[in-house]
Amino acid sequence: IFTKNLATILAQPTQQTIDLLTAARKYRYQPNMTHLVSKLKDTIVYLFTDPQLPPLLHSLWQLIIQTVEPVRPNRSFPRYKRVHRRRFPMHYKSTR
Repeated sequence: IFTKNLATILAQPTQQTIDLLTAARKYRYQPNMTHLVSKLKDTIVYLFTDPQLPPLLHSLWQLIIQTVEPVRPNRSFPRYKRVHRRRFPMHYKSTR
């Protein structure tokens, strides 16, 4: 939960830049949160221990701006989630 909240806080300032860069496109775009959470797993310790925080934040913001996904309103075909029974329970789900 902490990583997801931190990712949301880091992605919020970039939304205005993403809106400006994707203004001519068909759909509205938002940051790809799955990709951001995956990258935060590598850098979360540096956010709290590295004295050179601005370059790290700048590189994360550039990554957020480059990895965006469209928001498609009024989808005509909803995604159905199928439940597959597993042989063994899966407690760990990798994001990479």
